[in-house]
Amino acid sequence: MGVRKNVRSLNDGEREALVSALIELKRNGTYDRFVQDHVDAMAAGTPPAGARFSPVPNAAHRGPAFLPWHREYLLRLERALQAITPDVSLPYWDWTQDAPDPMASPVWSDGFMGGSGTESEEWRVTDGPFARDKGNWTLTVEADQHGDALRRRFGRLEWPLPDGTTEGSDWTLPTSEDVGLAMAERHYDAYPYNDSTFTTGFRNRLEGWIPSTADPMVKTSGVQLHNRVHVFVAGAWVETARDGTRRAAVGSMLPSSSPNDPVFFLHHCFVDKLWADWQRARALADPAGRPHYAPLSGGPFGHNLHDPMYPWRRDRTPYAVLDHKALGYEYDTDNEQPAPLALSIAPEAAPGDEAHLVSPYL
Repeated sequence: MGVRKNVRSLNDGEREALVSALIELKRNGTYDRFVQDHVDAMAAGTPPAGARFSPVPNAAHRGPAFLPWHREYLLRLERALQAITPDVSLPYWDWTQDAPDPMASPVWSDGFMGGSGTESEEWRVTDGPFARDKGNWTLTVEADQHGDALRRRFGRLEWPLPDGTTEGSDWTLPTSEDVGLAMAERHYDAYPYNDSTFTTGFRNRLEGWIPSTADPMVKTSGVQLHNRVHVFVAGAWVETARDGTRRAAVGSMLPSSSPNDPVFFLHHCFVDKLWADWQRARALADPAGRPHYAPLSGGPFGHNLHDPMYPWRRDRTPYAVLDHKALGYEYDTDNEQPAPLALSIAPEAAPGDEAHLVSPYL
């Protein structure tokens, strides 16, 4: 069984093996097909639409399948890497460890993912194996919109104003306290199963849609957790086009083609680990509440427990990926005792919401 480790635990050989396998996957065209799958999933709405599930989630985000979809996606990428180098496993980037000093993270080392972009190069990454001048990582998916080179501007967003000036804000990585709010949720998701700031539950909080304006326990402004990391890594800046117009440009980790940045997979590996940790803690605290997923049925298509997840074959459902160990991998902390969870209050079931009638803890 493969073991997914903290990036801080990798030795030089493990880092080099992962980077080499990623570059080969890019060279043979497989990596770009993974990026396109993510773009297509974000463009695929999940019917039925209408008021009951408005706004409508897409196939992989803004709804309950966010976590199972990305678990399947990571697994497929990991298996493709292992077809090149059999002993490679995806590592996870625990960004809470880097929150006090994000720029000093070992993730950004020259031998691993490289660092932030260079302003004089329009925020193209200029160090590390994925830098433009290395010739290993020319972007092809959405390159007409976001450029053909990896771009990052850590922790800073800037956008143009109508009066010709520029406004901006600084961003941070999520903290362990932020993660604790998600881990304390006793139910996985809640009606109407979308990205409303008032849709409570583990999934919506971990995905990052519950801000301080909706929950006073959240200490930082803006989007949270998973979403916040995408924003931090990508950044945004103002570019002037040839016709003189000014527009906001974003780094590679922000648009639907965000897997163009290989940091995407380290980030989502940690998101998957947090889900695995939460599942383990809930199984101990409330074994009768299994499968600790909602909705079982009656939710947006593609997000119910036994719905097929686009674009894969019909047996790739949320149910099929609930047990990560059965999929052939484990995390390096799986044998540790999970932290005790403070229980939040589960919302009342909406009329016709059979998932909550099965168990109020899902």
